[in-house]
Amino acid sequence: MPGRRWLKVPRHGTAVAYLALFVALGGTAYAANTVGSDDIIDESIQSVDIKNQTITTKDIAGADITGAISLTGVPNGRCSQVSLSVTGAKVGETAIISTQGPVQNGIVLAAQGVPSKGHVTVNACNFSGTTMTPISGLQIRVITFG
Repeated sequence: MPGRRWLKVPRHGTAVAYLALFVALGGTAYAANTVGSDDIIDESIQSVDIKNQTITTKDIAGADITGAISLTGVPNGRCSQVSLSVTGAKVGETAIISTQGPVQNGIVLAAQGVPSKGHVTVNACNFSGTTMTPISGLQIRVITFG
């Protein structure tokens, strides 16, 4: 009959392919919206899995404090150990120290660790080749973790 259109009936293989496509797409959307922290295996997340600038010191177990230190008299070519009070620091944790202001060239502050609860040991070294300029009220930040 002229002018009449006939609809093609999809073959079995085509119908199965479409069904598989819809199931796959629907399954992926469901899984992406239901993965929680209980679904993640401990120690399985890697650095590449974490978006940059999303982890802060609040997310790291340990202490994060700011304060001030004063130092004088570290002889040229020598180091002196200093103990800082850091509330929350636990024995065996790793420590990082950073200065929040200028320091004489050749003066190095290096955190050594947490030998006792609430105390961080720092080496203050003078590699300037000259007498150390006294440090008074230098603002610092100490972070411990581990």
